[in-house]
Amino acid sequence: MRDCIKDKFRGFAPHFQPKLHVKSGNILSCEALMRWNLDGENIEPSEFIPLAEESGLIIPLSIWMLEACCIFARQMSDTGIHCSIAINMSAQVILHENFLNILEDIVNKTGVDTRCIDIEIIEATLIDDVDKVNTVLEQLHAMGIEISVDDFGTGYSSLSYLNKMVVDRIKIDRSFVIKLNKSEEDRALVSTIVTMGKALHITVTAEGVEQLSEYQFLEEIGCDEIQGYLISPTLDRNSFLEFIENWHSTGLEQFIIKKNNFN
Repeated sequence: MRDCIKDKFRGFAPHFQPKLHVKSGNILSCEALMRWNLDGENIEPSEFIPLAEESGLIIPLSIWMLEACCIFARQMSDTGIHCSIAINMSAQVILHENFLNILEDIVNKTGVDTRCIDIEIIEATLIDDVDKVNTVLEQLHAMGIEISVDDFGTGYSSLSYLNKMVVDRIKIDRSFVIKLNKSEEDRALVSTIVTMGKALHITVTAEGVEQLSEYQFLEEIGCDEIQGYLISPTLDRNSFLEFIENWHSTGLEQFIIKKNNFN
């Protein structure tokens, strides 16, 4: 498997999951997720990501992914599609000494509008080395790139670190969303996160939304964005473009009908 990762990333491809802007009903952004099909077999990220991190291949693989997403973002923009792409980057990648130089080269090479790029990091990355990470985030911000914190709420120091960091978006971890219909504690926690986000002028996205009842609660408390199977699964490039093209003509209409019937 390791040799296959080295082999010019054979079988790797970015896939994209839309994020719905709740207030407008528009699809304004998406998350890029790495997928690997090796000789017809789909390899789970839980299998190849740890291997790539252990071997150090996560850095060239992430750079390849970043460039592929920048190319796609530029192509969408050129055709009039305004949709930013969130790209997951591990601490190992963003803290690499050449990361910012490589990123700048990719931006110049692809001609992408940096406002279309969102670097997504997990909360644990913030906690591990706050000062060093924040220095990088400030430089990314200066380039016009947004910063998202994934898996928010799973760390013990979320609140104490958030107001110190250069962050544009926090993503409520799916583990809280799936318990919204079962746990008053989780409903209270999610409500608190949304309220906090508004107070700090940070966009709040809920991950893993699958039920209309979950969406209804998130809409009521003012969550900014939702992402999950209720809107769409992860899609390959062509399917994502088709989804975007059809969303307002059919998808949004059908979604509104489902909402009204549910209510």
